[in-house]
Amino acid sequence: MANNNKTNGDNATMTKQNLIASLLSLAIFLPVITHGYEVDTHEAITKAAVENSEIYQNNGQYLVDLGIDSPFNGQITNFNDGVFSRSIVGLFMFGARYEDEAFIFRPFNHFFDPSRQDGDQALHFGNIAQSNRYPNSLGLIESYTSPDWALEDNFLIEPGISSTNSFKWYGEGQEFSWRDARLHFYQALTKPNASDRKVEFGRTFQILGHVVHHIQDMAQPQHVRNDAHSPINAAITPYTHASLFESYTKDHPESLLYTKSPTAYTSTDVTGSTVFDIPRKFWVSQGKGIAEFTRNNFFSAGTNVGRYPLPGSNPIPVLANPSGISYTLDTLCQQGKLPSNSTVCQPGFLSIHSSEILTFYPTTVNNLRTGTSATNQFATTKSIFNSDLENSLLPVTPLDLEIYTLNQINMKSALDFLIPEATAYSTGLINFFFRGKIDMVADTANPGQYLIKNLGNETLKNGTFELFYDNPADQSRILVASWALSVNETLVPGATKAAPFTPPSPASDSYMLVFKGDMGQETTGMSGGAVAAKKINLSSGPTAYTSTGSSCVVAIDTKTDSVTDNICAASRTDVIGIWLVMSPDGKKIYATGIDDLFSPVSFKLFVIDTSTRKVTKDIILGSYSSFPTFPAISPDGKFLYVASNSATLVIDTTTDTVIDSLMLPFPIYSPVITKDGAYAYAIDRNNRNNISIVDIKNKAVISTFSPTWQVSNTQGQTETHGMQMSTLGITPDGSRIYATGSRMFATGGVVISGIRIPDNTVAIAIDTNTNTVVGRVQSSSNVGSGLLPLFAFSPDGQRGYLMGLGMPIAFNTISNNFISRVNVASNAFSIAITPDGKYGYSVDSFNGVRKFDTATNTFITTVNGTDNLLLPGNIVIGP
Repeated sequence: MANNNKTNGDNATMTKQNLIASLLSLAIFLPVITHGYEVDTHEAITKAAVENSEIYQNNGQYLVDLGIDSPFNGQITNFNDGVFSRSIVGLFMFGARYEDEAFIFRPFNHFFDPSRQDGDQALHFGNIAQSNRYPNSLGLIESYTSPDWALEDNFLIEPGISSTNSFKWYGEGQEFSWRDARLHFYQALTKPNASDRKVEFGRTFQILGHVVHHIQDMAQPQHVRNDAHSPINAAITPYTHASLFESYTKDHPESLLYTKSPTAYTSTDVTGSTVFDIPRKFWVSQGKGIAEFTRNNFFSAGTNVGRYPLPGSNPIPVLANPSGISYTLDTLCQQGKLPSNSTVCQPGFLSIHSSEILTFYPTTVNNLRTGTSATNQFATTKSIFNSDLENSLLPVTPLDLEIYTLNQINMKSALDFLIPEATAYSTGLINFFFRGKIDMVADTANPGQYLIKNLGNETLKNGTFELFYDNPADQSRILVASWALSVNETLVPGATKAAPFTPPSPASDSYMLVFKGDMGQETTGMSGGAVAAKKINLSSGPTAYTSTGSSCVVAIDTKTDSVTDNICAASRTDVIGIWLVMSPDGKKIYATGIDDLFSPVSFKLFVIDTSTRKVTKDIILGSYSSFPTFPAISPDGKFLYVASNSATLVIDTTTDTVIDSLMLPFPIYSPVITKDGAYAYAIDRNNRNNISIVDIKNKAVISTFSPTWQVSNTQGQTETHGMQMSTLGITPDGSRIYATGSRMFATGGVVISGIRIPDNTVAIAIDTNTNTVVGRVQSSSNVGSGLLPLFAFSPDGQRGYLMGLGMPIAFNTISNNFISRVNVASNAFSIAITPDGKYGYSVDSFNGVRKFDTATNTFITTVNGTDNLLLPGNIVIGP
């Protein structure tokens, strides 16, 4: 961590002789550039890593929770130029590029040989001499191992004369390390001025780009075998090996694979089950670090078979087939293993060398992280050709001069393994940095007080929680409360800590909760303190829930109209929330779903605890073919009923277990429960003209009727109409059932035919005392004609809403008169009304969740973060 305001006393008194020697050293080593991959490749890997990281999932909700309103499109000023603004992914990419370009000596710190002893793992020039014959007497540059430089987890790196050798000089300290990123992340969350916080976010993202650059260099074999290399012609720097890895990735970017390897770490990894519990372990960890993976499985130009200085002369890795597979140069060209436009495949070159033999040796690539093995068919080459295949060692006897080299065929084969791992580890390290998850919620046991919750998977200790208040007048951030963890106090995953707090004046709904301290095995001494944060809302407004059409249900704060949480099933292939129903007390949500989006086998019922916002249980409801419909809950909340093609399951909501099955004479559809919980009204699946009344206690159908009504025209003609019903709804007081359907018909005795008299009926009202139609809702809109039109009612029961193919409508449940269309969106799938009756929320696939004013039925706003819902279910709102 460099201190730019610090004057190094040793540097100020450096002797003139040492300075001259250092400058001479710079002149000598200037062409010996030690980059890993070409900078464009670093940018491409970094872009893939960020976009696959958790901070970019769920519409960037994690970043929104940090107070970044536009995580994908917003522009943030980066660290160095201070002028140009970039997106978040652009800042990461800038850092990944700038790590090679910032200063001529930085790349010397991009090496790490994990097979060597501590103190001998960096690229010191004495080590270069072992494999490259470079004179070590000229090495005046202090260098560090890649993890030491990138992390600063063991010591700080300051500018000036080396702390260990006064004859070595390093002109630049480190200011782009993991430790620096932690510092700037904390400042981005806590600085008073909003513009300063934005700058600090830019620095955080850029620095993390610098750090993942090192991870990517560890996927370049020369960097984990301390094999110095140069992109410049070998004639200029004859004592270092050219970086064919760099030149190949630059010339063939289209051939690189980025995301075929599973991410190295996710924040859902449970402590103890993952090897990556500190940043350094991404480099080295009992064979599972990326430096070990690369070093153990791949050759480099200067450490090919028999030339690796450690251990001894044994070839590392071991050849899987010592005899190899031989090809003539002509065959390689004919089979397309070498590009047809390459120099070696041209007639002039082939006329001399077409019959020359190249023998390729395979190795077994063992990935201890994933527990998989694969064969690298073209690990190394033995021939009379050099690495670019354009120069042979003829006319000397070929047998005497056959050597092991790496050429573009070997590069392509190795990179198919290495680039995906570089992406997987880069993504994992980004996830690891942002793994902390905390929240602050109302303490239901102590009204007016709050609890801090550890939502992450690691224990928090030796740290402090701070609550900052965002002044609505100028967005200045002010510390209003803090709660330190005592010496022996820990906050294990899922635990809470009391946070007594009095809101300031003027009141605000916007606060930032920040933790800094030990998180799992990452200690304050190691990184300055791990950081977790969340923008929180301390309002007591009701929460709306709807599904995303995938494995998650979103929670929406109806006061701020923002997504506050994603509640996900344990398996990301599950689809949760096809239908949602909330318990009357708002403590649980029951959501039907399926066990696999792509190969569904069973229907499930997911149980969600709204206080913890976790899926606490899933219940198998039956085979996929059974297709359960809307679950219905008894008014007292004790029982849940799920009707399917085969039976109606009864679930005890106290234990959340299936306790009974109503085996009725025919399957029912869309059940609604009467106010006393004794009866269910439901559509007969076999004859959708009929409604059946089920005695729940006795598990029997006690009545079936076909609701009809009379219509007349101006000529005095009368016709009896009925409806093939799709769904039912029940008013809050249970006095009326409403039915809607996609098709009406006229009846005459037992004859059913199409209607002759026009009828704009979209729903009918049925009195539950007489089971007769007592009113009709009429509209020219297409509501009620959708596949699954749904009803909603205001809390007082005086207003109803109906969805379908057209714009939703509102109607008066006393007169059943049409009121107006609800100006939210066509094809709104579901509507829910807030407990105070003032606002409604609709949901559909195209527009997400939209809020409207129930007094005027006019659109107010779209809930941020819901515009990409794949196939949402219905929406429910709690008390």
